[in-house]
Amino acid sequence: MAEHGWMEGRTHVWPRRVYYADTDAAGVVYHANYLVYAEQARTEAMRCLGLDFPALGKPGGLAFAVGSVEMLFKRPAHLDDHVQILTTLLELGGASSVVRQVAVRVDAAGGRETLVEMVIKAIAIGADFRAMRLPAEVRTTLSERMLVPAREEDRD
Repeated sequence: MAEHGWMEGRTHVWPRRVYYADTDAAGVVYHANYLVYAEQARTEAMRCLGLDFPALGKPGGLAFAVGSVEMLFKRPAHLDDHVQILTTLLELGGASSVVRQVAVRVDAAGGRETLVEMVIKAIAIGADFRAMRLPAEVRTTLSERMLVPAREEDRD
């Protein structure tokens, strides 16, 4: 397994295990931790694709701010579960991206059970915390390796 996860077609897969610190008093993953998992998975997806850019505050630096989140909880994850976050890029704008991220539990046979579905819009920002265009290298790599082409029936 690669340090930064792996690609399955145009979907990035990032594995992790559920630790005690991730759970609430009922022993299930606390709902807000799925957002942490999603953030970590988006970062690892960029690394997996070989995209590395300076941190915010350094020349050429950028960061991503979350503009919106939609979450649908289906099943809980429990302490010590093997979980994967599947990240698919749905839209890529000049300064924004929309990803679908699905948290799944992985069983011993490799089967996946959907736990949480998320749609997250992120905005690229510069040191002034204003939206900025994505660098050409980032746009090209994401377009070529991760962006899911729109289906014909989705176009109007």
